[in-house]
Amino acid sequence: MVFAKRFKELRLKNNYSMQAIGEKAGVGKSSIAAYESGEKKPTTDRLKVIADIFEVSTDYLLGNTNDPHTNKQTKNLAILLKESNHFHYNGIPLSNTDLELFNKILERMLRDVRENIESDDALS
Repeated sequence: MVFAKRFKELRLKNNYSMQAIGEKAGVGKSSIAAYESGEKKPTTDRLKVIADIFEVSTDYLLGNTNDPHTNKQTKNLAILLKESNHFHYNGIPLSNTDLELFNKILERMLRDVRENIESDDALS
């Protein structure tokens, strides 16, 4: 029943109708209803699709962990930008100078976003 509960919670949290999540997962609305009632469990392949849709791990959906975060390895974009010179944007090769500028722009954007979040939190 853990899967049924978590699946329904994630569906509602992400504002998906049964029809919409069924379309994304490649199953009918009746299968979604059966998943949520605990009458039916998804196949392993379908479970992986559902986990990807909600960006959680299959272990979380199955109740093997309470940590919903995926086990996918993350990559530090700043390091990638410094270590590689094989980037392009819409087919246009980016030079090291372009990548340095891109990195500075991203840093500034992140700083602005964090400042806005902090000011919004202070107003709440």
